Amino acid sequence: MQAITDRGGHYILTIKNNQPNLRRRVKALPWKDIPSLAISREAGHGRRETRTLKATALAHGIGFPGAV
Repeated sequence: MQAITDRGGHYILTIKNNQPNLRRRVKALPWKDIPSLAISREAGHGRRETRTLKATALAHGIGFPGAV
């Protein structure tokens, strides 16, 4: 991550349940007010999955290095 941000790049971070504090802070953001950038739907192995990509700027950090 540091190499990416040092060169002016950006990254997308997937937050899962094994990071409860970070997940709680991100979950508190106003996601319903943020438009979706991409939506993908897949079916396989007896289940259907929907993945939604949203991005937003933060006025204050969420306690994760490089998150802005």
